[in-house]
Amino acid sequence: MPSQDNAFEQDFASIIQLFSDLDGLISSAARGRMSGFVPITLRSPTGEPPIHAFYTMVSWLYVLVIESGAIHFHFLSERATALGTDANGELQRFSSDVQAFRTVLQHNLDIHDADDLAKLVRCESWMASVLQKTIPPGGRFWPELESEWRNLATALRGRARWFGEANLATVKRILKDEFVEDVLREWIYRQTRSLAAHEFDTIATQAANDLGLKHIDVVRLRKIHLNEWNRRIRLLSEGTDKKREARQLVEQSLLVEMENYLPITGADVIEVIGVPPGPEVSRILRSAQEIYRKSACGRDELLKQLRSTSLV
Repeated sequence: MPSQDNAFEQDFASIIQLFSDLDGLISSAARGRMSGFVPITLRSPTGEPPIHAFYTMVSWLYVLVIESGAIHFHFLSERATALGTDANGELQRFSSDVQAFRTVLQHNLDIHDADDLAKLVRCESWMASVLQKTIPPGGRFWPELESEWRNLATALRGRARWFGEANLATVKRILKDEFVEDVLREWIYRQTRSLAAHEFDTIATQAANDLGLKHIDVVRLRKIHLNEWNRRIRLLSEGTDKKREARQLVEQSLLVEMENYLPITGADVIEVIGVPPGPEVSRILRSAQEIYRKSACGRDELLKQLRSTSLV
């Protein structure tokens, strides 16, 4: 009998092979007119301990779904919806769940931020549902037992397999469609006239550094603007340098963001500086914005400057 670790690795290896088959089918259908997935260098997850298995699976799936094959998976989810094989949007929901879990497990969340809180609630709700737990209104939930993490790892592995099979079935359905060439033409156009999220992250990080805006959250900026940036890139004429245009689009967004961005909130003014709620908080935030525009800095530095002046 194989150990639990070996059984896990064998099962996940079969899932990796499933996505490899999907990649091969995409490349074959395109006949050299578009590339498949970006090769994944991340090591495959191991099964023990179960909490490690779950965390590393999330990381691997994030690289696959959000970085390596994002454009393909987004297109296929649209086609599955159009074909009626995914009327409830489960393919896109899986991608969103993977992205949410990666944020929750690997980033320090700001629970006062609506987006971060929504991701946390989304992940807690999924885990509680798998484990048949009830979260009281306004309560929190996080697994503690090894058996719970093992059940969660099993459930996530099952969803990953379903996701691969569903996408594979969608590609096969496309290839049998009478309008297959029209669909492939649109697919190729999307893939060759778009940049993946991680490519924009690299460009945005470099641009932010060059513009002296190191403290802006470029990942959050990309999440807001990704679809619009790629839409603009798809308007370019054949042969235009995509990455050069992407840099210009990112810089434009950064400059707009610089005019409106502030690394502190009214809650920071109240909690850290000690100003009571009221009009004075708004006045200090306006003053903080003037300081930030003159010299961009992080939250702690800005609060320090506010405390050291006569503004508070």
